[in-house]
Amino acid sequence: MSEKLTERQLRFIDAFIKDPNATSAAKSAGYSDASAHVRGSELRKHPLVAAEIARLTVDNRKNAELTADLVTNTVATLVDYEITDIFTNEGKLKPLNEIPERARRAIQSVTDKGVKLYSRHAAAELGAKLLGMVKEQQTQQTAVQIVISAPPELPKVAPNVGQLLPEWD
Repeated sequence: MSEKLTERQLRFIDAFIKDPNATSAAKSAGYSDASAHVRGSELRKHPLVAAEIARLTVDNRKNAELTADLVTNTVATLVDYEITDIFTNEGKLKPLNEIPERARRAIQSVTDKGVKLYSRHAAAELGAKLLGMVKEQQTQQTAVQIVISAPPELPKVAPNVGQLLPEWD
């Protein structure tokens, strides 16, 4: 008879996938604080538990890769489509079934007033950021207060001589 994972083992696996700490995963699965360290280590080495953790970890990595590919392809689609695939030569929207799927993805909405397309510029900018072609820098602005006061008093000039007179207190 083949061995199956218990409910507690499944809870451990679920907690361990979210946070790969065997002790905290054991606590989340319902083991006491006193035994969680030992039970977590034992569960981590259990053949069925280890196999399930490995399977789920691989699945999560594949999903992450698919998500990255999907984002990259979506950005590429929004940047690279032909406007003539969407509109007739007279500037009217073609029937949706005549628009290629790649071009349909560039359509944000269709209303009574017209068609709104996603911004090519924004998609290209996002693509450049995703590919590491753009580095954003944050700058900090500092406020400077300038106080303007009355001008200083000018020195006194001697009458008819044009020389400066010293001031003695």
